[in-house]
Amino acid sequence: MNNRLYFVLPDVGSARQIEHELLLAKIEDRRMHFLAKRGTDLEGLPEASVAQKTDLIHGIGVGIATGAALGAISGLWLLLSLSLNPTVGGAKVLLGALGGAIFGAWTAGMIAISTPNSRLKGFAKTLDEGHVLLMVDVPRTRVSQIRELITSRHPEAEDHGVEPTIPAFP
Repeated sequence: MNNRLYFVLPDVGSARQIEHELLLAKIEDRRMHFLAKRGTDLEGLPEASVAQKTDLIHGIGVGIATGAALGAISGLWLLLSLSLNPTVGGAKVLLGALGGAIFGAWTAGMIAISTPNSRLKGFAKTLDEGHVLLMVDVPRTRVSQIRELITSRHPEAEDHGVEPTIPAFP
């Protein structure tokens, strides 16, 4: 598991310098995510993805859980109301849960993709002022090292904390 560090940088030039230093510190480009006001040219910096800008991941998780529960309840209702064979009815409950989970993930994902990431709402004013947000995912064992690297070499970078438990795969 990784931790996500948040830094607000004054401009793209500062962001470019920090990117180079992080690369030298063996932090891969795919672990750095830069976000700025819409229309800002990030000059080739790795931009935050849709999943990082929106509540997509959270929405899909909620949709799966809610859809599976409602699908299982619907399947159970069919089982009880139609007096089906428990083996056949049990399959209907499982299929209802699976279908509900898929449908819930799709519908909640469609809604969540248009919703800004709730963690980033606090940075909206700062981004509108022209600053750049850096989100960098680092292993737990390197959090203090990377924070020290950025804050010691770039006093203009504002440290905005650490978010724990970022999955290793995205």
